[in-house]
Amino acid sequence: MSNCELKSDRGLSLIELVVAMAVFSMVAIMGLQSLTGMLRSRDHLVAVDEATHDLGYSISLLRHDLSSIVPMLFYHPDRRSQESSISLRDNNTHLSFSVGGQPTRSDESSIGTFHRSEWKLELETGTLTRGVWPTLIPAEDDVREPDVLMLKGIDAIEARSFWPDIGWVEGLGAPNGANQFVVDEDQSGLVSGTTSVKLPLAVEITLLTRDFGAIPIIQSLR
Repeated sequence: MSNCELKSDRGLSLIELVVAMAVFSMVAIMGLQSLTGMLRSRDHLVAVDEATHDLGYSISLLRHDLSSIVPMLFYHPDRRSQESSISLRDNNTHLSFSVGGQPTRSDESSIGTFHRSEWKLELETGTLTRGVWPTLIPAEDDVREPDVLMLKGIDAIEARSFWPDIGWVEGLGAPNGANQFVVDEDQSGLVSGTTSVKLPLAVEITLLTRDFGAIPIIQSLR
């Protein structure tokens, strides 16, 4: 038997086997890293898709509320307090509107009646919720529909309103010089108070989000 035949039959040496295993290990690690990266990218895209879907839905609902505002006061069940047709209070964490033409979740036949839509920001958790009073003159607290979580990662709510002969001002209340009309048990007419049914020409609501920055929503009310 020749030397060439002996060399061809001897197989791999230990060093060659170690080198081959090292190469295969590197290929396997590279493949695993690539697969892990793809899975992470997929999870990130799914999370972004869900976040943008929730954001789009919430903005659409908020814009729908704004477009449905009616110049009517809201009376709390205690009957000792009332709110303007549009209001932003409690350090800009409680945004509410008197709206008409919308059904409530509990009663689809309620469309055409007047409701109170309330958006609340919980600063500690950064969550934005929405709740609805089925009437502008509720008899009891328990008639209010439960709050529904709309968005997470909200840091603040900012608002401006546009008034005739004045222009844009901070907040939603009628500024000095803008006629206000209040109606209650004791008086009616033009007053200088802060509770008003008079609407501005337009409003701008800005949501300050952690992931998408500032998102302004401008809606004409005329």
